[in-house]
Amino acid sequence: MLQSRNNELIEKYSAQIDEALAVEKNDNKEEDLKEEEDKIGTLIEDIYNYFSNTKEEGEAFDIDNLSNLALLDSSTNRGYGKAPFPQKRTTIIKKDEEGTFIPLCTRNVFLKYYSPHTNSLLFWSATDRKNYLDKIEETLKNFKRHE
Repeated sequence: MLQSRNNELIEKYSAQIDEALAVEKNDNKEEDLKEEEDKIGTLIEDIYNYFSNTKEEGEAFDIDNLSNLALLDSSTNRGYGKAPFPQKRTTIIKKDEEGTFIPLCTRNVFLKYYSPHTNSLLFWSATDRKNYLDKIEETLKNFKRHE
């Protein structure tokens, strides 16, 4: 089963992997490099998603859902583009260490604070999204009670 999935993955992404590996950074302009980095980031994200359990079978995942949103300044948000979760996490931690304002809840998302029994720092899983959304709802209910 696993070998079959690996072969399917290799077949599906083989051309994209070859194209990404063939990029010569010295021959490209800065804009071209950004485009290539985005393509590689998308490829890596697709591969992560292929092996992750972030979607239930048949579930369509809306990336613009509240459970998948965090507040960041535009520079930080655009800076990592479509990078996979571990790269985004590293960027957020570095920016926080440098003194960039990272809202508390956003920092907590990338530290997986809302997921008490996380299995992996490689993905923002369906369970992570549910835990985060549950915490938002709990906070809003508490706020509403104290009005």
